[in-house]
Amino acid sequence: EATSIAIQVSMGLEAAHNHGIVHRDVKPQNIIISTDGKVKVTDFGIAKATSSNTVTSTATAMGSVHYISPEQAKGRFCDEKSDIYSTGATLFHLITGKKAGRNRTKAEEYLLKNYVSEAFAAVILKAMDPKSEKRYKNAREMFQALQNVYKKDARYRKLVIGQRVAMLGLVAGMGLSIIA
Repeated sequence: EATSIAIQVSMGLEAAHNHGIVHRDVKPQNIIISTDGKVKVTDFGIAKATSSNTVTSTATAMGSVHYISPEQAKGRFCDEKSDIYSTGATLFHLITGKKAGRNRTKAEEYLLKNYVSEAFAAVILKAMDPKSEKRYKNAREMFQALQNVYKKDARYRKLVIGQRVAMLGLVAGMGLSIIA
């Protein structure tokens, strides 16, 4: 289920990025999941267009502290890779039930690998790399990596109704919205 959510979030961000928009506040509270499993990224309230005139360094960091990229936390230039970091941090929280620290630790990597396949963990950890140049170059690249995980890892495709209900309960407890 987490893989499907991740794929749909990356598709939504790709659409925004293709229109020159950086969300800058991807977090569980800004992801809505319908009862039929459709995922939407919402609340573009602090989004910015990605032009040299509008994306600049500022003294004020905007976004939710547990999910924003290191460069955003420092008030530096934000681009699509900032949203990719936030998506990774959101997925980490969704999967482990814990918020990731700013500086990734071996304990966090180990924790994540206990919940998901190594391939899925690798996607999330790459998205959360503190150095933006080491992250996926865009949401499309992350989407493709997630699709490869989804195709290879049959565990995530064989959910029973009870698991889906349990996942939706966890998602609701994190602040993700579930709508009918």
